[in-house]
Amino acid sequence: MNRNFLIILCHCLLLSGGLISQSVSDLLKSGQQKFDAGNYTESVLDYTTALEQEKNNEVIYYKRANARFKQQKFTESMRDYNKA
Repeated sequence: MNRNFLIILCHCLLLSGGLISQSVSDLLKSGQQKFDAGNYTESVLDYTTALEQEKNNEVIYYKRANARFKQQKFTESMRDYNKA
């Protein structure tokens, strides 16, 4: 009985992980809202998560560069600007 419970639990966790993950467009919107509110750290996290899904998206690199620039992380922002 414990084994069946664990199998069902693992299956549910795997399925819920797919439902919870945000789309790139949702992450871009969320990142922009956080950027506009001055929450640059959270904005960078959203853009970084979006880049995990679309590694060659110049728009995301540009937006993340802007957020890093606002944090005065100039080296990181220049890297992102160059990729954009």
